[in-house]
Amino acid sequence: MKKYIFPLIVLVTVFTSCDPDDPGFESVDFASIDSVYNVVSGETTVVAGTNFNFSVKNRQGSSYEFFITGYNATFVNDNTYPFIGTGTFEYFDSGDPVNATVEVRETTSWGINETFTYDIVVVPYSNDFSPEEMYSGTTQYLRLDNLFGGSSYNWSISGADNAMLSSTDSTVAVLTTTAKATDDVATVTVVETTATGDATEYSFEINILAYCAYGLEAIDGTVFGTTEYDLSYGSQGSVGNFGGDYSSIASFDFDGTSIIANDLNVNWMVDFWGETIDVQNPVTIKADELGLILTIDEQVYMNTTYNDAPYTYTIDGSGLVDGCLGTFILEWNLCSVEDGYCLPFRMEGELPN
Repeated sequence: MKKYIFPLIVLVTVFTSCDPDDPGFESVDFASIDSVYNVVSGETTVVAGTNFNFSVKNRQGSSYEFFITGYNATFVNDNTYPFIGTGTFEYFDSGDPVNATVEVRETTSWGINETFTYDIVVVPYSNDFSPEEMYSGTTQYLRLDNLFGGSSYNWSISGADNAMLSSTDSTVAVLTTTAKATDDVATVTVVETTATGDATEYSFEINILAYCAYGLEAIDGTVFGTTEYDLSYGSQGSVGNFGGDYSSIASFDFDGTSIIANDLNVNWMVDFWGETIDVQNPVTIKADELGLILTIDEQVYMNTTYNDAPYTYTIDGSGLVDGCLGTFILEWNLCSVEDGYCLPFRMEGELPN
């Protein structure tokens, strides 16, 4: 008779007590822990003048303080989830992006203090984060409206060989273009995936306009002649309904920063409008960083006399230096402070080589 030997397996379960009063309870000596680790989460690119949330991993019993270096922003902790801080970033709407660092100081329940950092870029605020057009050689910040909390984003671009997107996984994407002498059309696409996994695709087109660099110092000493005017747009409707061209010679100088215009409307004011110019101030015309878009901020231009009555005129306007076409366009309003009307004028000429 064969004998069979069966192995006997004995399972032994060891129970460890969770009761701190039990003699077998093993407690953690927090005093021996002299450092902790955490990580900051949030957007890598934020918009000036708006609010953005940042957070760290929650540790039971810890408190958190949110700060920022390199930029002006104020943080408020969430009342329910103190490991989340909402930053309100100071407003600015022009200029270069600003590099900054979000800092979160964690204080543990046993008294350890550690600071964790997160680098971000603050971009200027814009009223239009999905523009219909922009000039080549410029940068535009793109952002979706009505964002869902917890969503992820994936931006892409096609159709323009001089356009490039960065920060493509953020709520804000940075569109950078290089200067090009011909127009182009870019198609921007962004896929938003919510926390529940629902994906929605958005797309829009941007016309990227031609831009050719032109040094404004070449405009120094330029003289333009004919001025177009149209008096049918007088805001009070009392200046008649007529217009035309008038030889109103003006000269332009460049001071290294701005264009300075002299004698705009002088011939027209004296010979046609019939007023005596008592004081005439040079007009400061600002240019953008490309030397492309011109702006005349409202400023007092002339003090005149008509039938022994004094009048003050302000001027404001805009213009364009088109280096590709070699043209200079300036449009402005001459406004009577006393009578409350504004007259539109336009001047166009060829840029000197």
